[in-house]
Amino acid sequence: MKLVPSLLVFLLLPFLGVAQGGRIYGSVLDSLTRKPLYGVSLSLLYGTDSSNTGNMVLSSADGTFLFSNIKKGYYNIYLSYIGYHAFITERIKVDTTIYLVKDILLSPKGINLSQIEIIGTKSAIAIKKDTIEFDAGMFKVQETASLETLLKRIPGAEITSDGSIKINGEVVKNIMVDGHAFFGTNTKISTQNLLSGIIDKIQIIDRVPENSDQPGGINEKSEKVINITIKKDHYKRINGLLGLGGGTESTFAAKASLNRFTEGQQVAVIGNSNNINGFMDNMDGSGVDGKSLVTNAGTNFSQNINNKVAFSGSYLFNQGRTSVNSILSRQNLLEDSIFYNKSQNSGNRNTMAHAIDLNLIINIDSLSTLKVNGGGNIATSNNNASSDYSSFAENYIPTNVGKSFQRSQSQNDIFSLILSYQRKFSTKGQTIQTKFSFKNSINNGNSSDYATTTYNNSSGLSTIDTLNQITADIGIEKNYQLSIYYEQPIFNSWLLGLSNNLIFISNSVDKKVYGNNLIKTDIDNLVDSLSGKIINNQITNISSMYIRNKLGKLDYNIGLNLVSYMQYGGLNGAAMGLQNKAIKINPEFSLSYLLNATKSLNIFYGSKIQSPNANMLNTIQEVISPTMVAVGDPSLRPVRNETLKLSFRYIAPNRVSSLFLNSVTNILHDNIISATSIDTLGRFFVKPVNIKSGFFSTSTSASYSMPLSKKGPTLSLSTSLNYKKGVSLTNENLINIKYYILSQGVIVHYAYKSVFDISLYGHANYNMIKYSNQANSLTKFGDYSMLGDLTFNLPFRVSVGGHFSYLLNNGRGDTYNTNNLILNPQISKQLFRNSRGLIKFQAFDLLGVNNSNKRVIESNYIEDSMTNVLERFYLISFTYFLK
Repeated sequence: MKLVPSLLVFLLLPFLGVAQGGRIYGSVLDSLTRKPLYGVSLSLLYGTDSSNTGNMVLSSADGTFLFSNIKKGYYNIYLSYIGYHAFITERIKVDTTIYLVKDILLSPKGINLSQIEIIGTKSAIAIKKDTIEFDAGMFKVQETASLETLLKRIPGAEITSDGSIKINGEVVKNIMVDGHAFFGTNTKISTQNLLSGIIDKIQIIDRVPENSDQPGGINEKSEKVINITIKKDHYKRINGLLGLGGGTESTFAAKASLNRFTEGQQVAVIGNSNNINGFMDNMDGSGVDGKSLVTNAGTNFSQNINNKVAFSGSYLFNQGRTSVNSILSRQNLLEDSIFYNKSQNSGNRNTMAHAIDLNLIINIDSLSTLKVNGGGNIATSNNNASSDYSSFAENYIPTNVGKSFQRSQSQNDIFSLILSYQRKFSTKGQTIQTKFSFKNSINNGNSSDYATTTYNNSSGLSTIDTLNQITADIGIEKNYQLSIYYEQPIFNSWLLGLSNNLIFISNSVDKKVYGNNLIKTDIDNLVDSLSGKIINNQITNISSMYIRNKLGKLDYNIGLNLVSYMQYGGLNGAAMGLQNKAIKINPEFSLSYLLNATKSLNIFYGSKIQSPNANMLNTIQEVISPTMVAVGDPSLRPVRNETLKLSFRYIAPNRVSSLFLNSVTNILHDNIISATSIDTLGRFFVKPVNIKSGFFSTSTSASYSMPLSKKGPTLSLSTSLNYKKGVSLTNENLINIKYYILSQGVIVHYAYKSVFDISLYGHANYNMIKYSNQANSLTKFGDYSMLGDLTFNLPFRVSVGGHFSYLLNNGRGDTYNTNNLILNPQISKQLFRNSRGLIKFQAFDLLGVNNSNKRVIESNYIEDSMTNVLERFYLISFTYFLK
């Protein structure tokens, strides 16, 4: 078999040699197995100085490769492949003929930790199965720039205004460093506290969530994670920064980030405190609700104790104080009219949280692995809120007017434990895995509410209703899950899988409400209709059988799930018996097809059962607001969600371009919605109900990234079209709703040597909503934005630039439309040897026009809000980098 590639070469030589320019042909094999390697990245380097020619190819399925149209001269070939040592060939002389390279052997390298392969080789871009790897050196950013800045350069990556990361529209759930968890699921800490200068590779990985409801069986790869590899020359060094700043309007910011990485150990310490909504880390800062004073601190540690045991853990402390003032306008869509709510609201939120996450991995032997994950979270809050509200019909005559005040306190304690064991047998493909998880949550809260509401009836008479009550409640939720799956080869490339997953959820709420609706100075009587103790238990069992076939480029699965659901409970100590049960048989299918080294197609179809939560099942009335009362229904049926996903991926490493196409369709059966009744005085009564059908959504998106020239700008385009069909129930009238959303995004980035760096972001959202109960009710509105980050590097290590945002909203009322240009200029000067120091002067919202306008669309209402934001200020800061 090894002779086949060589024979093909000689047969093709007469045809290949007629083209202009020289050619290099060869093949790449595994040094141990001598099998061809598919998808190896090969870069052609100039033989004189080893600089990159920009000519890059990937090896084909038989391991062969071909460089064509090469000018005469001397060259080397640089080969890189995930999990293998990099390799550079000896110098090759190229003329107008074809040059045959003997079989190139690559040696395996890398370890597998937590199913993530850690690679230490140097490559421009590499693809292997569900991993895309970028060389951080490809993207020109300053060494002292944050990981967030570097990620913005990755094709298909987006950092949202709240700091979350999206890759081709999918939210990144975890960031790891050298395969180890880094501050759990808090990706924002990683992106804002790791410096770009220490990063070697960025690996974007598609995987099944580790805490998936089904650890085995057919699973969509629904979780995106990022693994960061650290440059070896930054091992055993302390990296990070210390920063301090102060400014006008009593603003301040302080930050510290220190980390040290070695081959088997990681230590990181972070601290941050500011009252500028994190502006130092986010040059945008526009549109963030309220004004916040935030303090957080934490540490992350991981250690490979030996070659079999690895430990990692993190602790985080967060404290925040936020003041929020807002005005709100809501249109409630009735059968043949519109009912309006307006309010002016103000409040203060004080929060504190401690979170700990611990992980232990024990490789018992080469075939068996035990994983232990434990975590805990203690969160407290203390809130004050007040509101002036009114409601009126289309004739604008108020039906009610009132004021409300609320003070509340709560503490939420969460503890979780996950144990998993996996055993691989000597027979290839034979595997067994078991998992047990437990989560306990206790929420203890109390609140005091006071409100006076004046109701005006159609006769012009007015009545006053007063709410004066104290509420104390304790909620406890316990979640147990036990799962097992087994996979066994049956013949040739076929595998048989069996799995069972048992989930038990117990909810209890003990609620006591004291007070009455009369104006009194004492509040001491128990309100029976609002008080009580309710228990809800849910048992779900999922039994699965599937077959899997792997035929080279094709990997597909077909299976069936038998889902049984049972719900029972009790009220005030009396058993309510079995309240609901269901048995469903759900087919599932997945297919992955690797067309070639750069193109892949994935299809998934499946369905899941979504159980109603504790609030939906609660039969005790709850006063949501002075004009709204809600109650649950213990007879609710679970929702069945059918999902069809299609995705196509194309990566062209030689052009550093990519194309991603995604389509997701969902159909909901027995969907749970909030049935709303509104009386003539503007009082709302809400109760969840099942609607058998009528819910459908589909979303199609495309993202494309490419350099416009070899050393010129890069362009990224993203387009999405969303359609959603739903149903609402208002005053016992079914209303059909159709949503259409068209989005277009454009990103252009250009860096000219070390002179300047510019990034431009454009985004447009166009929305249309149609309600069946409203004649000519097609609602249209748009959201448009243009943002930019600019940096010009001047002599004497001085930089000027900043951020601008142009925001335009239309289709709302005059109060909620936006047409603002926000300018955040800055000037900085690097100090000390190796530019370890940086002094910076920044201005936020130079024109003083920042605001936060939002629109929320629900099945039976449209709500617009405007919230106070950070106002114009100036800040001077100094940062010292440890590098």
